[in-house]
Amino acid sequence: AGDGIEEALAAIASIQPASSGNDGNNESAAIVLLSDGGTTTGEDPHLAAQDAAAARVPISTITYGTDSGTVTINGEVIPVPPDGAAMNDIATTSGGKAFDAASIDQLTEVYAKIKGTVAHDTRQSELIVWFLALAVVLMTLAALGSMLWTGRFL
Repeated sequence: AGDGIEEALAAIASIQPASSGNDGNNESAAIVLLSDGGTTTGEDPHLAAQDAAAARVPISTITYGTDSGTVTINGEVIPVPPDGAAMNDIATTSGGKAFDAASIDQLTEVYAKIKGTVAHDTRQSELIVWFLALAVVLMTLAALGSMLWTGRFL
């Protein structure tokens, strides 16, 4: 998890370098971390979360798995229960939110919840109506001003 966070931070920094005038503020950036929370190798996730907090990049964590989860490696069954506490620590440290999912349906629900906080929709809207209304108001004011200034009323 820690290596993934550091890679995401590096990718964000390459797109939004601190020298571009944003004072290192990445309010438009966020990380979504999907994991069981277990760390076996790599960067310490807590330290990586501190780096994310320093870069102002919140991490929304999704702890995925069940308490009875196992993996089989070389014929040996190894329990791999999720570590929700570690994932919650990452989210809290970085300023993000923590979620849990034990099934694909729950995972879909979590993605629906966080969609609004880590994504945005671009919408086009017509501004012509506002410009036409402003033009009519300005033309009316100009005509009234002209009539008052010249003393001509039609």
